[in-house]
Amino acid sequence: MAIEEGNYEDAQSAFGQALVIAWHAQDTSLEMRTLTHAVYLDSWYLWFEEAISRASQAIELSGQAGGLRTEAQLRGLAGLIRSAVADSEGARYHAAAALEVSGRLRDRTWFLFALWANESICRLQGHWQSAREFSDRGLAVAPQEPRLLGFRTLLEYEVGDFAAGESYLETLMEAMRPSSPGPTVEYQFPTIAIP
Repeated sequence: MAIEEGNYEDAQSAFGQALVIAWHAQDTSLEMRTLTHAVYLDSWYLWFEEAISRASQAIELSGQAGGLRTEAQLRGLAGLIRSAVADSEGARYHAAAALEVSGRLRDRTWFLFALWANESICRLQGHWQSAREFSDRGLAVAPQEPRLLGFRTLLEYEVGDFAAGESYLETLMEAMRPSSPGPTVEYQFPTIAIP
């Protein structure tokens, strides 16, 4: 509702209903998943303080709920959100936790997400070599991962290595071509990197 239709208010109402159901059923896993989705939505709409508050609530539940996938997603999001509000220490803490959780989970998707979150935070903080190392680790696993390619393209152009930037941009465009045009990550990241 909120992302595809722009209906934030009804999405918040749906989250509220899901939380009531979780509380009545004493289902901490459902509560944690609901809060995690609400964190994503709040960050999408740039409501960072709400996102941080909900992320803190969900992280407190992670010990009880035991959902490693949700915790890996939540920790990565929390790192990115903390970075957006200039909380460097909190950003690094949560991004490192996302890597640790995704390592225990042994899930490729969340491992790549955690590497991307760490790369993004390092890049935004000017830690170029660390950002490259996280990017390289992810690209070794998934050489055509759009998030990693898109932000690696930005990193190389930002530091003035235009040849490397162009090379990563070409790979990003190659990764996009097999996908049908539309609002997908394969098309999203070229539109971010090209300008």
